[in-house]
Amino acid sequence: MSKKLLRFTVVVLCGLLLNVCGLAHAADIKIAYVNMQQVIKKSAAGKEMSTVGNQIIQKKRAEIGKLEEEISKMFDEYKEKEMVLSTNAKKEIKDKIERKMIDKDRFEKDSYRDVRNFEKKVVSEIVVDVNKIIKQIGQDEGYTLILDSTGEKKGDTEISASNILYATPEMDITTKIISLYDKQYVSKKK
Repeated sequence: MSKKLLRFTVVVLCGLLLNVCGLAHAADIKIAYVNMQQVIKKSAAGKEMSTVGNQIIQKKRAEIGKLEEEISKMFDEYKEKEMVLSTNAKKEIKDKIERKMIDKDRFEKDSYRDVRNFEKKVVSEIVVDVNKIIKQIGQDEGYTLILDSTGEKKGDTEISASNILYATPEMDITTKIISLYDKQYVSKKK
């Protein structure tokens, strides 16, 4: 099931739940929302992931820079000697330069994939841990429903990807989730 269809289904079910329960039971319904994107971005684990990810990127960029320097040096040496080289020697040097360029391109693509895989792995771990916390809060505090309010912002306007069109700020438990997750994360690292 696609994410949009799932979100739509949750919203429809919420509406049905409110209608079925009626106004007499509406007071018993407790709903909250969490912005998972903010949890990932602002939690200690998310910040650490960002820092480590940036370190990996800087290291990969330095290695790519070295490969580019090697290619440039090889090309400069070729240009210096081009007039005195035989056709076979020219071809051989050009082939070496081309292979080095292919190696650099492959390394760049592999580096990008490695960083993306690292981020996906860490985000997945964060989401699993945070979902456990959300479930526990839901049970302990009697929430009927906890939604993800993650949305895309363009300028000052939030374009909802969560199908939450309106909710009061009091329903937002994102900060609470971040705080609980950070405590768990720090204690897990010790």
